Amino acid sequence: MRLFLYSGGTREQNEQMNKSLIERLPVDSVLTYIPSQSDKTGKYFKEFRNWFGYYGYKNFQYFDLDEDYREDKLDEVRKSDSIYLSGGNTPHFLYNIKKRRFDRILREHISSGGILIGLSAGSYIMTPTILYTVEYHKQLGNFDVLNIDRLSEFDALGFVDFEVVPHFDHVAKRKLARKYKKRIKNKLYGMYDGSGIIIDGTEVQFIGRVVEV
Repeated sequence: MRLFLYSGGTREQNEQMNKSLIERLPVDSVLTYIPSQSDKTGKYFKEFRNWFGYYGYKNFQYFDLDEDYREDKLDEVRKSDSIYLSGGNTPHFLYNIKKRRFDRILREHISSGGILIGLSAGSYIMTPTILYTVEYHKQLGNFDVLNIDRLSEFDALGFVDFEVVPHFDHVAKRKLARKYKKRIKNKLYGMYDGSGIIIDGTEVQFIGRVVEV
């Protein structure tokens, strides 16, 4: 199992994470980008291509779990060397993964040696639950716009046995994390932008500023 959990930030900020990734991912690899919700303008897919194109990657494909979902493209996803779960609307993302039963594809992917990359929302999805981010957005008052009511529970994919808080740079996230940690048994890691966590087999590596709450 090879997982890369990114917090966020620029390509330059994430240079150390990126170097660790490209050491494991040949430059002729096929990278599949999956947005948290439909990327109608292609803006974020373009940013993704620019990010990895900088390192020489050229084989990119876009796969939508939301409005432009096409089941006939699943075989192309299965052939990917790496799958990238984008940042954005975490509950909406998880809803569509469960609706499309895409968790099976992701499990197959990592079981067969493929690399799974998550950025912010994509990192939350790999953990046991997205409850922290649900509570965070409820606190901010933007609970309704996330389609959270469409989820009957907040269990995520559980590829790791710990929880994360991306964008730990924000004071509000740190304050809520300390309260949240008192109610859970899982380990909780705050990831500042430019940092991340790498799982490679049984090895867990912390890159940059990652703190245990």
